[in-house]
Amino acid sequence: MTENADNKDQGKMRLRQMVEMDRKNNVKIILAEINKAELLDLYNEYNEGIKTKSLHISDGKNKPGVIAAFQDWYAKRLYGEITDKEIVETLSRNLQFR
Repeated sequence: MTENADNKDQGKMRLRQMVEMDRKNNVKIILAEINKAELLDLYNEYNEGIKTKSLHISDGKNKPGVIAAFQDWYAKRLYGEITDKEIVETLSRNLQFR
């Protein structure tokens, strides 16, 4: 791979990370506003896909990384895969606030 291609890949990776951070911030706000019953339903849905019981999310204390993994899962559930259009929109929004 050429240096130019490596730079493009790194640039796209940084843009994807910006979108992921934006999504995660939105998810935190959304989850804070969801009522407890809905949140517990989401926890159950998430836990169904996790075979290792110690990595399940609960209403109580959670292992390190469990909440972040849940937030990532919920962001993907809400938004789907990151698209080029979303990257452009996120970049545009972030540039407006500078």
